[in-house]
Amino acid sequence: EMDTKVLQKLYDRKIRISVSNLDIPPALPGFIKEGIKGAVDKAVAPKFDMDLEMIYESDGKPGRLQAVETAESPINRHPVTGLPVWFNNAHNHARKLRDRRPCGVPEVGMTEVFYADTMEPLSLE
Repeated sequence: EMDTKVLQKLYDRKIRISVSNLDIPPALPGFIKEGIKGAVDKAVAPKFDMDLEMIYESDGKPGRLQAVETAESPINRHPVTGLPVWFNNAHNHARKLRDRRPCGVPEVGMTEVFYADTMEPLSLE
């Protein structure tokens, strides 16, 4: 059972999940970074079959380009019963939780969960 205050906070703020990282040298000129961002958006993002936004340094790492899903509610309704259910995969994508277990995924495939309103990583409350 989840604390209702935490659940309300997540519901109000919504969540976004980064699904991929590409580390670019931070010293590259802005126009080159924007060119890389555009190329990734056109060539790589469609392979994920979801709405993604390319954002630089949303996790604070200089030069990191992240493919981030659009804001979603962490609570959805069961298609048959209509009851609210926790269904968003945040538990699997939150870096703070994943770092506590063995993981052989390379950095390019590492994910993170953010509050949608501020893009700060989800806290462990």
